Amino acid sequence: MDIVGLAFATFGFVEGLVRTYDKVSTIITDAKQFDSDRSKLIAKLTTEKAVTLQLRDLLFARVPTAQDPSFFDQLDRSAQLSIHRVFEGYAGTISNYLPLEQRVLGSETTVSGHELLSEDMKRLQIEALNATLLLDSKPSSAEPKPKNKEVLKSKTSILRWIFKDKARLTNFYMEFEMWNDKAIRLIEVHLLTHQSRLALMDSHIGRPEVQKLGIRDAIKASSRATQPQLPQISAEISDFEKPWSALQNQSAIGDHSTLKLGRYDNNFVVVDSRKRDAELTETQRTTVTRRLNQLCSILENLHNMEPTVPQCVAWMQWVDKSETSLLYHIPPTLFPRPFSLLDCLPKRSSTTGPSLDERLQIAYQLAAVLDRLHTVNWVHGSIRSDNILFYEPKSPPDDESDSTHILPAQWFLYGFDYARPIDATSSFNTDTNLARNIYRHPQRWGVPTESFGPIHDIYALGVVLLELGMWRKAGSMVNVVSSTSSNAAFEVQKALVKRAKEHLGFGVGEAFQEVVLRCLQGRFDAGKGNREGRVELARQFRERVVDELRLFAFPRLGASQKISAGSLAQIESESEDC
Repeated sequence: MDIVGLAFATFGFVEGLVRTYDKVSTIITDAKQFDSDRSKLIAKLTTEKAVTLQLRDLLFARVPTAQDPSFFDQLDRSAQLSIHRVFEGYAGTISNYLPLEQRVLGSETTVSGHELLSEDMKRLQIEALNATLLLDSKPSSAEPKPKNKEVLKSKTSILRWIFKDKARLTNFYMEFEMWNDKAIRLIEVHLLTHQSRLALMDSHIGRPEVQKLGIRDAIKASSRATQPQLPQISAEISDFEKPWSALQNQSAIGDHSTLKLGRYDNNFVVVDSRKRDAELTETQRTTVTRRLNQLCSILENLHNMEPTVPQCVAWMQWVDKSETSLLYHIPPTLFPRPFSLLDCLPKRSSTTGPSLDERLQIAYQLAAVLDRLHTVNWVHGSIRSDNILFYEPKSPPDDESDSTHILPAQWFLYGFDYARPIDATSSFNTDTNLARNIYRHPQRWGVPTESFGPIHDIYALGVVLLELGMWRKAGSMVNVVSSTSSNAAFEVQKALVKRAKEHLGFGVGEAFQEVVLRCLQGRFDAGKGNREGRVELARQFRERVVDELRLFAFPRLGASQKISAGSLAQIESESEDC
């Protein structure tokens, strides 16, 4: 398929999606006398429809200041194919729900989702031969709504709606949400993991769709991480340094975490401190100051994109103690009495604890945060369960089902004080603390043999995923009692892998077990040294870890498993054939 044909095909998929949103909204509205929750479902569906329209306009609308016809045309072939396959997955979702539309609306149509979208493609291709393709940001009102003939007439229909169709429509919304998210993340990764492509966004940064889709925050985070010289992307770094005297009433959090609770500017904050070299040159101090301001600016944008990234408000340094601290705001809606994931984990296997659904959702959200950070070319450097803090809400949740959860829904990931750009030289200092080393890749034990990179973050994630799956402290799964042994690092890795192979399949499932083993063993077909290798690693991590964990966290997304967005290898193969 040529480039023009691919653009038309992708646009045809999107247009078919918009009409399907309207049809499903009609189904829900027609069932109003049987479902008191219809307004919430319609609101959610309307939100996702708006996201799809914004994606359509971003990808295909003509921009007067752009040199090329559309943003989609400016992407390289690999990016175009990736996005096309995401919307092809959308088409599979449509096909999966058309029988529901026929039954509830009484429609006589038998056309499949793919056939419906193919007709759109033909129409668009004919139009393109006669006139320039101009898009209207507003949904068309010319199309007549499907007539409602004897909707939910019998008691059988009512019961079917209550016990089956309502749940399917809820899943329909969740799947659309997933596909929208996939499309947004693909746009981000193709732009942000190649710094040279940030210039592509220079003429698009002011567009409202970029702001509404959250891509503007991602661009700013990446811009602040690398500080490229782009006319319309501001890379200015604010000064977040505050005097140490402004921090008061520090106290420990839990039994294991190095994090502390304090008061700053009359608000409760989490204090994340680390020791630094006492003897720094003036140049080194300048570098530390710039790096910390840079990190706070990046976290400011990541906080807007990921609900589990805390709001960083300041950093401080105590020269006499050779210590620096990052300060994180605690929302006033939460009790300032956090507790860490490590404090929750038992030392031995237990038959009580949070549900598997709760643990899988935490696993997915944690991987998503790491994915975001790697996309802007930074590493975390301290993924551990004692850096994950949970907070109880001051008001009961709106959803009564949440009250049955053992762990609060709101949690944040800390430990960012060790975060740094991927290309920056990391510390090669020795750390013999076994509790921290358990989460470290063997190459980072003792005197590290490699500079810290994304694969080391992924290994630490694998250890936390193992803890969530087993619901047990990683330290209790190994027999090593000291970090000083030359073989200790590999003994710990071997013990954790053995635990995953012997127990995770039975307790959590083979699919989750495979994700954990992939992280612990670094089983990614990607290089680690050069930039292209890291880009490939980031894509594979998203496809083979983040996307998989999302399906585990939301198991009702059944249709999405039938049509994949396509592996990187397949995309690249097709790109070479074109």
